[in-house]
Amino acid sequence: MRLLNLLDPGKALIPQPESPTKPQVKTPLTTNRTVPMTSSATKSQTHEPSRPLKVQAGTNLKDSDQDSPDKAVTMRQLLVESKAENSALKRQVEALKVENQRLKAGSDGQQSSADSTSHAERRCDTLLREKENMATELWKLRQQVEELMNSKSEFGSEVGDNPANQKPGSGSQPDGALESKISDLESQVQDLQVANDTSSAEVLRLDQENQMLTAHIKELTSQLHHDADAERKVLEQQISELKMHQEGDDEVRHLKSELAQLRVDLKAMQEKTNILQEENVTLRQNIRDIKASSRWKGSGSSVNNTPIEGTAGV
Repeated sequence: MRLLNLLDPGKALIPQPESPTKPQVKTPLTTNRTVPMTSSATKSQTHEPSRPLKVQAGTNLKDSDQDSPDKAVTMRQLLVESKAENSALKRQVEALKVENQRLKAGSDGQQSSADSTSHAERRCDTLLREKENMATELWKLRQQVEELMNSKSEFGSEVGDNPANQKPGSGSQPDGALESKISDLESQVQDLQVANDTSSAEVLRLDQENQMLTAHIKELTSQLHHDADAERKVLEQQISELKMHQEGDDEVRHLKSELAQLRVDLKAMQEKTNILQEENVTLRQNIRDIKASSRWKGSGSSVNNTPIEGTAGV
């Protein structure tokens, strides 16, 4: 996951040279991503980013005292906006946490879980980009604070070297006000850094939960596939047994049909046998009658016995 590439928030940010057309800044929050440097001030268009403070030889202390508070006010506005963006980032993290809980609750539906996981990944990417932009602005604010500190020390040395630039009544009050503003800015930067670290830890934890949930979904999918395969094999075995049993029933029905046909044929043959027996009895009775009548006639018995013997032979 991309969020695992987050670097230790305690490390210093790497400065990059500025260019007039949105330079590409690689922050230490990620190792292989380069994002355009866009500040919240540019998005909201409330003010322009403050330019680096340049000190020229010959500038008097009065002009420096007028420019420094303006720079401090601008940086304070940038810090306030950065805090607002950090609050928005926290709200997005909370929304992502709710999204993860909803994703856990709906892990039974595989397709919906996959869609929710991809949505959570997109939200994490969005949070990461916002975090990188905020880190870039934080680096710029630190650079401006350092420039203010350097300009303060340079102006102090110039005033000490050139007494003509000093005016009556100009004491340590402007320096004290500037130091107070710088301290305020530094405390705000520290608060923003703490909030940034907290957001980084929260995003990392959410990413770990997302990975665990993805692994759980994969495990559930694998288990469902395994159970479906086992159930399919059992059903195929049952279907095969039913087919074999059905084929056995068909064979038994065929044998029963043949047996019934044989019984019908046997009954018909018995009827024919009975008819033939009756005809045979009738023929024998006729033969006996013919023989008896031939004995009574006397002289014509030899002539009449010849066909009778032939009939008896038949």
